[in-house]
Amino acid sequence: MSLKVLLSSGRTLKQGIGVEAGKSSLEYLKETAVLMLNKEDAATLGVKDGDLVTVKTDVGEVTVNCRIDDKLPRGIAFMPYGPWVNMLVKEDTEGTGIARFKSIEAEVRKGGEKIPSLEDLAKILRE
Repeated sequence: MSLKVLLSSGRTLKQGIGVEAGKSSLEYLKETAVLMLNKEDAATLGVKDGDLVTVKTDVGEVTVNCRIDDKLPRGIAFMPYGPWVNMLVKEDTEGTGIARFKSIEAEVRKGGEKIPSLEDLAKILRE
C-alpha cells in the first residue's frame, strides 16, 4: 500500500541545530532523514513514529524515518532541508536559481531497507 502526498521541505529549528553539530553528526541525521506525516495518513500506511518509510518522486526515492506531526493537514508531508530530501527534488531551477522544494507530488510506502548514509547518497549522485 502507498499514499500519495504533496511533499514540502524547509528549515526547522532542530535541523539548524543539527547543521551546527555537523552534517555527519547523529543529531543532524535524526533531524533531516525524516518524513513528517499527519497521524491519519500514518495510520492509513500502518506506520508509527520511528518506522521506516520510503518516499518516491519522479526524480528518485529515499528511505527515512517517519515522524507523526499533528500540525500537518492530511495529504501533506514535510521533510527538513538536507541531503535526503535532495534525492527527491529536481535539479532544474526553472530559471529561479533555487530548486522547487514545495508541493512536490510524492508517494510514500511503509518500509525500506535502511536509511542511506551521506556516503550512500553521494555514491548515488555520482552514478
